[in-house]
Amino acid sequence: TKDKTKVKLLGKIFSESIYFSEIVINNPDYFYWLLENAYGNVKTRKEMLDDMIKACKKYKNISEKINEMRRCKNREVIRIGINDLMGISNLQTTTGEISNLADVCLEFATMSYEEELKKTHGKINSSCKFTIISMGKLGGFELNYSSDIDIMFVCEGEGETSKTHIGYIEFYTKVAQKVCECINQPTPEGYCFRVDTRLRPEGGKGQLVRTLDSFRAYYETRGKTWERQALIKARPSAGSVE
Repeated sequence: TKDKTKVKLLGKIFSESIYFSEIVINNPDYFYWLLENAYGNVKTRKEMLDDMIKACKKYKNISEKINEMRRCKNREVIRIGINDLMGISNLQTTTGEISNLADVCLEFATMSYEEELKKTHGKINSSCKFTIISMGKLGGFELNYSSDIDIMFVCEGEGETSKTHIGYIEFYTKVAQKVCECINQPTPEGYCFRVDTRLRPEGGKGQLVRTLDSFRAYYETRGKTWERQALIKARPSAGSVE
């Protein structure tokens, strides 16, 4: 029965998707992982994040953690894609899972780089909150396999880090830059998602991380109609949701 399933899945992959075919050819272990652990399963955001944290736990170096994050992402994409090809998941389930997977990558990258940068800059007050806001297709849980992810960064709280005494906005700007870089960067493991931060106030020239008051002031005084309309699908994807 397992051999029949294997032949059926491979036939479906190689006859209907160049994208998934290339992933399987370059990473045959992903296909065996799928057969043994994941075929037919639909996962929640929490389940995907827990699995990613568990897989990355054995690595101490931040680069190794992020590379394993990319491998986890690729395995999950194969799982989601096969469920899609085999008719196990409908369109809403498929786009919802891809969107949750993007959230998970953003969450894991944020957790990892926040921890890493605290080693240099020191602790921050627990009252400080940092959130990644998703918009567009990601905000609406409508991502497909090739979608960009549109995100903005919000930081709330006053104070400075305990070692280097930089402000929280500056600290989380460093975190945000690292998150964008590791999610967007092409590597031998591929890239996670193409990141677009240009929907923030003042576009690519604007401050990468802002406070809620700064966002509010911009939209009330200078924001264009289309910029306000872009907020319709905005939601928290990673970080604090309070």
